[in-house]
Amino acid sequence: MVKAPQSVPVKRTLSSTDTATPIVVAVGSSAGGIEPVLGLVSALRKTGTYCVVLAQHLSATNASVLPELVRRRTSLSTKTIEHWEPLKPDTVYVTPPGFDVVFEAGHLLLVAAARRITPQPSVDQLFESLANSGLAPRTLAIVLSGLGSDGSKGLHTLKRAGALTMVQRPADASSPDMPEASLATGCVDFWGSVEQLGEALMTSIERLHLPATAPDPAQLALLISACRTGGVDYAVDFFSDDSLAQMAQLRGALLGLNSLADYAQRLALDSSEAEAFLRQLLQPIGSFDQSVPQRKGLLSVLVDEYLRWSGPDPFRVWSVGCASGEEPYAMAFALQDARARAQHRSDFLIYATDLLPEQISLARAGTYTPHELQGLPEDIVGRYLGRRLKHLQVNLDLRRKILFSVHDAMTEPAWPALNFIACLGILPSLRPRYAQQLLLKLAAAVRRGGVLFTGAAEG
Repeated sequence: MVKAPQSVPVKRTLSSTDTATPIVVAVGSSAGGIEPVLGLVSALRKTGTYCVVLAQHLSATNASVLPELVRRRTSLSTKTIEHWEPLKPDTVYVTPPGFDVVFEAGHLLLVAAARRITPQPSVDQLFESLANSGLAPRTLAIVLSGLGSDGSKGLHTLKRAGALTMVQRPADASSPDMPEASLATGCVDFWGSVEQLGEALMTSIERLHLPATAPDPAQLALLISACRTGGVDYAVDFFSDDSLAQMAQLRGALLGLNSLADYAQRLALDSSEAEAFLRQLLQPIGSFDQSVPQRKGLLSVLVDEYLRWSGPDPFRVWSVGCASGEEPYAMAFALQDARARAQHRSDFLIYATDLLPEQISLARAGTYTPHELQGLPEDIVGRYLGRRLKHLQVNLDLRRKILFSVHDAMTEPAWPALNFIACLGILPSLRPRYAQQLLLKLAAAVRRGGVLFTGAAEG
């Protein structure tokens, strides 16, 4: 019988550079998940560098045979998690029935699962605790077969914190709901059969934490040629060589390919890989962190401009490349606060755009985990967000002040007569002439006396 004490003192705080804790492979699954779990663990090899934490939905009232099944299929040690369990390499940890599991300060904590409709253990809760730990860059999250959407929100949170994410191909899953929900977030690095996941997992553990190397010019030329052959002209036309090479090195490592030349050959022949390459290249990572100098400067200049505005029309803002909504919501919080404090008569309207439909869907919903909201002052959270199940959601009246839409700022017309445009994080990844082209387009969209904010590093 596993018992969870009510509280345990936290010993220390981990950082992403803490190598005393092994790399964590967090696996979530539900209905139909036993077979893929066993297939995955059978591919594992001892390296002394990683451990696996399994969160398989289980009946809270029946003993689980999963630890014994796993033990028979892997050369790694297998252990049922106990409360305040330290992580050891080459070990598979199985969550016991009736408990959720979270990660804190290098240990696994068992939390007695509350009565709820959602399954247990909660995959989202495990993923989100890893994101909150600072260990995300040393975490790989995997979602396998299961009903419902558990794991998708946590996977999204982990990805934005720097983790690698993988999903079982829905067509191979007996219950494809969980893999499909995770893929819909747009935050999945790799998806495939269980056999392919096992190969990608071991390759990632062995190679992805090695220092990045500068691309060979001849191999880079092969990559650019493959982009055109594979129909990824957008990437070649607009993105810098460094951006292309970094993403190709990541994708190649996940696929077990040894060089840019090998990956270029795969890219030219595999349309699904070409699509994955482009979508990940286009995927920005959002954050509410206001300690970043550019974000602090953005909100300060935005509020100053708004308070100077006295026209009859709303103060009009455009957030270019809004990802999953953090930037436009942060701007809305700041503007609403300023309006209330100064009793300013002018309203405001924010256009928020991104290339990826799944990012816009997430942004429009306006739901975030407590970890994702880190960096926002507590009083802002209290005023403008309300509880929605395990997450927090931006209040409806504020969401209505933001118009989210799929839009390509490079090729589609800009909104005219804007008071303020924010374009952070996009320009450095573009080739210089396209960065200049985008700057000129955005500058033309700002009304006389308005502001185009790109951040000092991009100016």
